[in-house]
Amino acid sequence: MFFKSLKLDYLFWQVCPWPGFLKFDFLTKKYFLLIRHFLKPFELGKAWAKVAGDKIYYDSRLGLASYQSLLTRHRKMLNLAKIDTPIQTVIDIGANVGFFAKLMRERYPRCLIYCFEPVPLTFETLKKNFPDDSRIKLLPLAMSSQRGMARMRADSQDSATNSICSKGSVQVRTETLDKFVKKEKIKTIDILKIDTETSEALVLRGAQKSLAITKYLFLEVTIADNPRYTISSLFKLLSSSRFDFQLVAFRNYADTSERRMPIMDTLLKNTRLV
Repeated sequence: MFFKSLKLDYLFWQVCPWPGFLKFDFLTKKYFLLIRHFLKPFELGKAWAKVAGDKIYYDSRLGLASYQSLLTRHRKMLNLAKIDTPIQTVIDIGANVGFFAKLMRERYPRCLIYCFEPVPLTFETLKKNFPDDSRIKLLPLAMSSQRGMARMRADSQDSATNSICSKGSVQVRTETLDKFVKKEKIKTIDILKIDTETSEALVLRGAQKSLAITKYLFLEVTIADNPRYTISSLFKLLSSSRFDFQLVAFRNYADTSERRMPIMDTLLKNTRLV
């Protein structure tokens, strides 16, 4: 774990465009928080750190490490895809505490961002991370294949793992992306991110019209021990007569291609639009 952390630090230093003193400050706080939460319990919504002048409420006892991973690896994928054209609309499904939205705001300062996060405590933490941003729309909804209600398993010690589960203790409202997009009269989705802890297929089934107006898609894919979809059944939802998504970058959670690939982050482009 320590060597993986150092590898991430090296990549972070290479990829992140921040001034050196800010990167050094970030890494110092990262390791301070890792040590701190071995000694002091983590509390979602109360634990925070100052990063580049912003108060960041983080999502687990790992402190800023999860934020660093997203800032680094998703930024690298954006660089590989060369997404430098004006980005106006971003939709973040499974927003958690807002790390991806933070990256989008930093990289595309003028974009409008819709963040969906259904678990109440996590949603309240998300709101704390965006107290004064009028171009961030925060919605306490779970995106799925139909409108209604669902149960979710919520982990206050690691909110990134919250997921729809029939035995979950939290009841949430569900909506389809297609109905939301129609209601909001959204004409183009420049970047759509879906990270819903094995419920990605449900989201895609309720987003078939929306995919036709989506240029780029960040999609987490859970491969190991996932009864809800296979990689082939999931990717089948990314091609139709109206859209066709091609893989342009991915991150294997095992970090090397020779190892078992339990989960991966993918970045795809709609070849009908890009």
